[in-house]
Amino acid sequence: MSTRYTERRSAYAASLKSLLKDLEAKPEWLRLEPDDREEIAGRLTSPGLPEKPARGREVADLRLVLARESSLPGLRAELENEVARRLPPPPPLPERREPPTEEVVEISTLVPPEVIRSKADLETWVSSLRARIEELLKSNKIIRLK
Repeated sequence: MSTRYTERRSAYAASLKSLLKDLEAKPEWLRLEPDDREEIAGRLTSPGLPEKPARGREVADLRLVLARESSLPGLRAELENEVARRLPPPPPLPERREPPTEEVVEISTLVPPEVIRSKADLETWVSSLRARIEELLKSNKIIRLK
């Protein structure tokens, strides 16, 4: 039983090392902060598993190794999710702008529809001009008045 335990423990330790190598081979791994990499890698150790089973606890220790071995696929998925969760946000993509197009605006279309009688009328007309011109600028237009 002691030999079987030692074999399974070695296989488990090798699987942990392999899992760590797989994580480290992913490009996302290098984007993690060093502390995050260290913490995630620290979860791939075999604490609490002695080199040899305790005398009289061979079966219990073997069960523990087998249980941990069977949980490796779940641990892999959990750590891959943890890597993805800890990734810094990607840098924003540069805004691709096409060259602006020219918009010809006839001055006659900018004339107020009514007579300006007060400061409020003036403000209303200027606000509507501002809104119309701002919309043209937002849609990547340059404005020519004719």
